[in-house]
Amino acid sequence: MRSVFSLIILVLIPVCCYPQDNAQLQSLNSGDILEISVEAFNRPPLQETTEVSMEGEAYCPIIGKLKVSGLNVEKVKEAISSELKKKYFIEAKINIEIKSVGKLSLKKQQSQERAQERIARIKAVLDNIHPYAEVGESFNDNIYLTNENTTSDFITVIKPGIKYHKVTSSEKRTDIYLDAGAKAMVYSDVSANNTINPYAKFLLNYGLGKLGLKANANIAKNQETYTDLEATALGGLVDYWNSGYGANLNIDLNRFVWDLRYRHDYRVYENEPFKSASTYTDDVSSLTGAVRIFTKTYFLLEYSNRWRRYPKHGAEDRVHDTYWAGIRGKISPKINGTIKFGYEKTKYDSGERKTGSDIFIKLSYQPSNRVTYNLDVEKGIGDSSMIDEDLNDAQVYRLGWNYVPAFNKRLMFRSSIDYGYYDYDDGRVDKKYGLSFLSEYKLKKWLKLVGGYSFRKRASTIKLERYNNSIVSLKLVSEF
Repeated sequence: MRSVFSLIILVLIPVCCYPQDNAQLQSLNSGDILEISVEAFNRPPLQETTEVSMEGEAYCPIIGKLKVSGLNVEKVKEAISSELKKKYFIEAKINIEIKSVGKLSLKKQQSQERAQERIARIKAVLDNIHPYAEVGESFNDNIYLTNENTTSDFITVIKPGIKYHKVTSSEKRTDIYLDAGAKAMVYSDVSANNTINPYAKFLLNYGLGKLGLKANANIAKNQETYTDLEATALGGLVDYWNSGYGANLNIDLNRFVWDLRYRHDYRVYENEPFKSASTYTDDVSSLTGAVRIFTKTYFLLEYSNRWRRYPKHGAEDRVHDTYWAGIRGKISPKINGTIKFGYEKTKYDSGERKTGSDIFIKLSYQPSNRVTYNLDVEKGIGDSSMIDEDLNDAQVYRLGWNYVPAFNKRLMFRSSIDYGYYDYDDGRVDKKYGLSFLSEYKLKKWLKLVGGYSFRKRASTIKLERYNNSIVSLKLVSEF
């Protein structure tokens, strides 16, 4: 019986102690009807029934008109008590009862609520918008990547943009990302190379149970040197547009995982002869099946199909079919990534066929929270960007390093070295070497200073294709 009685008391206490009507807590507005009573000197209370005027005032006993609009009942009591003490030195008992809420007040309240909802929605959108800007200066000692008569120049880069990033559920199952802006490049000496390169990117991640869907789209304008597209002693830059879209469907059945991917890319050059000879489209589709062999490690089998088309000269069109096997995920306690080996068959519209072995390695080794090493290896038949030249073999090796020193977490260092080997079917062989170093210092939460140096070298059996190139750069990057 005692426990039952205690339970009843616990239930009744909130009911008795807390009013059910929230009117006493709401702000008063024009049209509200109030009953105000003031009791002092043990005499009968003075009562007044009054309506809050359009000016927000109500008539109170003894003190007369008082501004009450925007105050709740408790605040009005405090105001009346303060006036009585200040003017008449009276201590009084004050009671206020809201007899009715004016229609005008209800409309105003509803209007305010709607306005607050709109403001909340706008604020939620603005909280996900992050404007940013980059301003930098660089010195390039060989802007055209030529072997002789090299041209150097100072280049000013201004890159304003805006990002929108929203996670639409607490489980982070839906993720939307937008990034758009423009990159202006101003050459100090060769003003003919000045350009403004707009860009935009869209990413969507959506999860539903064991299904995951990713979609993406992008468009950007950029520049490329003549020597990247043909063997020439002429120095020059050509503008091009690159656009694409893709999708990825993932089915995770715990032990078994399936991935279906598709990607379309289109590159078009603005000037001849590259517009006719080098413009192309790429369509890549793949199907991957993976089985979990350890907690975070999967064995995979994959088939990929790649179809590259050159609209102006179909004889160079080609189809790559590649069959892969490998592992991905957590290779060891501190190594993550993918290792896979493949067999590739390439068929050209001209009738030529090629076969070869492929290698794809992408690993990340993190011995501590401050240091990360990255290894990338790619080997295959490849696609040549050179006019009228096709690859027999392409190999790329890259080793990267990221370091955040313990003495200053605002500082970060990043460097990489890379080597590429390219064997063409006309007997030409190119070797590319690269070295880059970058340091970043966070001045403020929204501002960082970035400095870098890069060196590139191409050795080739064709003299015109040999070059050395060094770039030194410094820029400020801000994001709000």
